[in-house]
Amino acid sequence: MSDLKIKADGSGVEVSATEKGLSKLGSIGWYISPERMRKAYLSKAQAEKDVKDVESEIAAYREGTLVYFDQDKGFETPFEKQLLRDACRSVVAEEIKKQLNFQEIVIDSMKYLENGDTNMISDDPLDPDWAASFRSYASTATKPQLKEQMAKILAGEIQQPGTFSTRCFAFLQHLSTEEALLIQSVRNLVSSNILIVDRDQTGHGLNKFISYTDLLELESMGLLVGVGSFSGNQINLNLSKDSVVRMSWPNVDITISTEKEEIVKTQVPLIPLTRLAKNIFQLIDPDPVPIEYIENVVVPVLEKPKDVSFKVVKL
Repeated sequence: MSDLKIKADGSGVEVSATEKGLSKLGSIGWYISPERMRKAYLSKAQAEKDVKDVESEIAAYREGTLVYFDQDKGFETPFEKQLLRDACRSVVAEEIKKQLNFQEIVIDSMKYLENGDTNMISDDPLDPDWAASFRSYASTATKPQLKEQMAKILAGEIQQPGTFSTRCFAFLQHLSTEEALLIQSVRNLVSSNILIVDRDQTGHGLNKFISYTDLLELESMGLLVGVGSFSGNQINLNLSKDSVVRMSWPNVDITISTEKEEIVKTQVPLIPLTRLAKNIFQLIDPDPVPIEYIENVVVPVLEKPKDVSFKVVKL
């Protein structure tokens, strides 16, 4: 994390994207000590040691070998006193663990901002209700992959409040391994939030890559809409001689254009993605798209319109 700097013209203080992000979090009452942040940035080994030390203390609270306070005045029987002590041990240990989880996610979110441009971070504040919901879910996140996804969500929301819906938190927290693999399989086919299909083929032309049953499952999960509709779902492309439309996957790049002087309007059939799907797909890196999908679905679709040309480049 960089230090605050004086601008070259001496007119004021220049801050890093990380510091601007932390300032935005501080405005809603989220505070992490500068020393904790600095340790996390300067030494990953030290940061991991600090976490292990805290986890040891959490275990000690739970076991009763470490006591935060021992106030049992007003509780007369041994059972009542022991019940209070057990409750205190559990509450303190649980709250420390939640705070630890939450701080780790906030620190990781800053790492997504540290090399960014401060101008890319909106001056709009975080919505307090969104922030409260995020903290509730983040504090109970324990799986490393979920923590990473929550950190990406927070970084994105700091940059532009309103980017991620609160539905993302619950969706990710309750996602099974099988569901995650299913989502990855369809994510690999998507480019620019577009899932191209060929409605003249069985199963929209996707059955070699994802079954129709799985598409319906993704629809029931709230990620796709119109799976059962064979018409009406399309994206309209307005092409001109001086412009191209580009679609990209990790291993394939397609440019769509026209040689006509006038604007050529064409439609590409698709299965629409919900806002939740678009949010989730921002958090998932796609694997290379199957070449068979490009050759057997995308290319036949692009060959149908008149006055439209395209070029496929395998990367």
